[in-house]
Amino acid sequence: WQKTLKGFTAPTQMRIEGQFDKESRGEKGHKEEELRLSESLTSSLHLLAKQYEVTVNTILQGAWALLLSRYSGEEDVVYGATRAGRHWSPAGTEEMVGLFINTLPVRIMVPSDAELGPWLKKLREQHIAVREHEYVSLIDIQGWSDVPRGVPLFETLVVFENFLLDSALKARGGPWANRDLTLLEQTSFSLTLSGYLESEIILRIEYDRSCYDKSPISRMLTHLRTLLEGMVDQPERTLASIPILTREERDHLVEWNDTEAQYPEDKGIHQLFEAQVARAPNRTAVVHNGKELSYNELNKRANQLAHHLISLGVKTDMPVGLFVERSFDMAIGVLGILKAGGAYLPLDPGYPEERLAFMIHDSKTPVIVTQKRLSESLPGHEAQTVVIDSDWDLIMKKDEENPSVQSSTANLAYVMYTSGSTGQPKGVLVPHSGVVNHCLAVTKQYGIQSDDRVLQFFSINFDGSVEELFP
Repeated sequence: WQKTLKGFTAPTQMRIEGQFDKESRGEKGHKEEELRLSESLTSSLHLLAKQYEVTVNTILQGAWALLLSRYSGEEDVVYGATRAGRHWSPAGTEEMVGLFINTLPVRIMVPSDAELGPWLKKLREQHIAVREHEYVSLIDIQGWSDVPRGVPLFETLVVFENFLLDSALKARGGPWANRDLTLLEQTSFSLTLSGYLESEIILRIEYDRSCYDKSPISRMLTHLRTLLEGMVDQPERTLASIPILTREERDHLVEWNDTEAQYPEDKGIHQLFEAQVARAPNRTAVVHNGKELSYNELNKRANQLAHHLISLGVKTDMPVGLFVERSFDMAIGVLGILKAGGAYLPLDPGYPEERLAFMIHDSKTPVIVTQKRLSESLPGHEAQTVVIDSDWDLIMKKDEENPSVQSSTANLAYVMYTSGSTGQPKGVLVPHSGVVNHCLAVTKQYGIQSDDRVLQFFSINFDGSVEELFP
């Protein structure tokens, strides 16, 4: 058991959308949902079991492991299963009266590229190998595992029976034939799957109402049936290719993802800004510290900066560092770099020097736009520096007209670095087409009107700032 559970440290978590509806949240007690497989599917499962020399129980447990893997996003899953407990005992236990049943953990790896048949055989071998160790108590196994004390090894249980009690007793005939019997049982687990090997296999899920609602449990049973159908449909397939969604759900996905929309595919985001300038030149574009810039004023200043950057050699797709505080200079800097054909590279003044140095070096930016009070805090670099406030007397001599830079929407709009939480930060390259598409979609989705105002509070090193600036 130590070997079997080595490295497993937390129970497999089922991630279920719509777990509760408003009426049932917090209800107590257990409920059941049931699904009966067709005779055709049941027969196909028997044939599949015979083909790979496994049992129907093995196939059902394999399907449950697949479902747990899909619902949890994990390739290494653990659930509980009941064992008859009569294989390890002395001779004669098959006829002995008494309760030998034990609940034990089942750990299954679900590699996406594994072929179904060999994988099922391996599960069967694993099931048989446990027989001589199936008498051990779950408490002892829990203590030998790497899962912390007080945390359960598993949260779901699988029970497989060769018949329903009601069916077995009715089959005796005589007075039993007209009696209806119900077996009332309840486990201590939040979710228990029971399978009954009738002429039509019955799948039943007992669930804790304080944890789950009826709707996702019904959907879970449907997904389990879809997995079983996929297993018998193409036994040679890989685990990753076995479908879990029903045809109706797949149709919904197509419908939900049918989001194609027309948007300007020949204009960059700065050109859409220029169109807004032409529409409303005197309307306020930016407010900062009680002062305002109209669209026309902002456009002219951005144009002057753009012409200055072009004179320094800035070209399309060239990353240009922007090391400024939130201000008019930030808005002018972003637009000026875009108008010059460059891609703005946000450099947050609050970042550690080591991170800034890495971004400047990794991007090979040849030009950095900054402000006088920040320029001295830049780490060592070989880029040309444009101190936008100190150099403004020089910049303001440049042309106020829109630059005629030849570019396409496939050109870069900005380069934004990831946090680096998984290693070194990585520069993500975002083209104009993506920015334009997103901004127009956001404008439509949020219903943005011309008299709306947006507070710019994100760091421009975060994509949220793009959604604040442009729509």
